[in-house]
Amino acid sequence: MAIYWGLLAVISLNTVLGYWIKSKFVLRFTTVLSFLLIFVLAAVRKGIGVDYINYLNYYKEYCALGHFHKNFELGYTLLNELCYRTGWGFNGIIIITSFLSYFPVFLVSMKAEKPLIQYAFFLLYYPMSYALIRQCIGSAFALLFTYEYLSQYFPSARFSLRWLMQRERVSKWFGMNIRCAIYAVCACLFHNALILYFLVIIVSTVIYIDTKAAVVITLGVAFICLKATPIINLVVRMFSEGEYDRYFSTGKGIIKMRQTGSGLGLLLRYIVYIVSFILISNVLAKRSKQEKTAFHLMFAAMVGCDLISLKSEIFLRFKFLFFIMYIIPLFFYEKKGKKKDWDFIVQLGGIAFLLLYEFAFRYRNELSSWLDIPYRSIF
Repeated sequence: MAIYWGLLAVISLNTVLGYWIKSKFVLRFTTVLSFLLIFVLAAVRKGIGVDYINYLNYYKEYCALGHFHKNFELGYTLLNELCYRTGWGFNGIIIITSFLSYFPVFLVSMKAEKPLIQYAFFLLYYPMSYALIRQCIGSAFALLFTYEYLSQYFPSARFSLRWLMQRERVSKWFGMNIRCAIYAVCACLFHNALILYFLVIIVSTVIYIDTKAAVVITLGVAFICLKATPIINLVVRMFSEGEYDRYFSTGKGIIKMRQTGSGLGLLLRYIVYIVSFILISNVLAKRSKQEKTAFHLMFAAMVGCDLISLKSEIFLRFKFLFFIMYIIPLFFYEKKGKKKDWDFIVQLGGIAFLLLYEFAFRYRNELSSWLDIPYRSIF
């Protein structure tokens, strides 16, 4: 466990230095160093992560048969073919998937010059990235998509019909969205569940949901999900056999144990949700309607998936997709000095509470739940 705490300490220090020191060199150097530490530690791991042995067996099966016995997304299938043909072996798969899990996030941090983006992704996804390999690759590309897609609506962006009619602007706008399409395809090539995520983001640009409406929608979604037993039963019957059967089993798998813990843990999780909603809504108060709506829809979707997953653990995987909502306010922000006003107090208190929750509860518990402890490497 000491190696993980050491990694967290170094990355936290790098983030503080990159954020507060007014030097682009320091910002870029600390961001690059954090990325390399995150990537290398993951790339040289061996035998850790709850799904590690499953992926190893899949690779052995692919080498023996030339195909998988069940369907995998095209991206992961081609990756196995590449490592098989080149002789890189399963270690090559771990190295490449580790790179793809963090490099898109690193690109966003460098482009936006916001080291907090990489830091937040690390806190949210790093422990599970050792296990949910394909999904975390998809989430990394989804983050890159979200930044590029929403950037045209940032407060500093001049997006209007007159702006779009200018030839050079048209080229830039279409180029931006072509890149977004490529990022979306890359994400879905590794995990097709990301299709749901992209639908939510795209919908957020054609409707507007303010904070009050978001509260009503979230409560409605929560009520429906708590009463959705017939729908869950239908889904269970559809997927109880095949590649997803283990998520509907009655055994006490890792995700089921995490979801059926003490009532205190469940209460704490929802306190975190409430604090997050208040904090992020406050931060996004002066941001674009699209950014606000994206956060509100993702928050409602996350709460809904979390509640359904209490009865059917497969939905927990969908919940993880929407953790990106925590990073949306970090895409575009300006450093502020000390302010003795309500907004500053709410933001400071909320951030302190969330960080305390991450450090004291979630970080270690996640590492333990995903079987990342003790750390072992190929060396």
